[in-house]
Amino acid sequence: REHLHAGLRVYEHHYHVDNYFAEYRGFTEIERLADPQFGTSRLALAATDDAPELYRYLSYLIGTAFGRHPKVLLKFNRASFRLGWLRAAFPLAKVVHIYRDCEQQWTSTVRRSQAYFGRMDVGQDSVAFNGMNIASWCDDLAAVYPELAADQSHTGYERFSKLWELSRRENSKYADVTVRFEDLTQDFEAVCGQIWDTI
Repeated sequence: REHLHAGLRVYEHHYHVDNYFAEYRGFTEIERLADPQFGTSRLALAATDDAPELYRYLSYLIGTAFGRHPKVLLKFNRASFRLGWLRAAFPLAKVVHIYRDCEQQWTSTVRRSQAYFGRMDVGQDSVAFNGMNIASWCDDLAAVYPELAADQSHTGYERFSKLWELSRRENSKYADVTVRFEDLTQDFEAVCGQIWDTI
């Protein structure tokens, strides 16, 4: 239902983007194949795990895009702990990992929550802080990574830091190239050159 998304405001720090959903026009089966649980559950998948619905959805996105362009770029949040599975499911894909400094990412997450709720205290000191779904991610992943359970941290930042470090470790294990977001913004051409040389 493209018309439902057409008015979504583009986040001001997503440069060179005018409309999040423009690229999805004509992808007529997204509503049927997409499942909100893709973003909230089974966030950790091993290479041998069975996830046919997610595979079908991603295959549809990639395949439909290949009908338009010779190369396809898929920005995939919540992929860190599924990269082993993604590697097995899509062996020809290249994985580009762009990570942000832990403290800067935390500060950005808190500020966005503060702007949204219009107050300074958004519960960021609590392990239950769920800005950008941090607590929800940790709750789902705690079965595989027990250190992410709420009772294993004392503050929201401590819990986020554990998630950040585990995510970076998993990405570094599977990525074809890893770059710092800060390097990308400060020396765009050189860092992009590293990415293009890899993919």
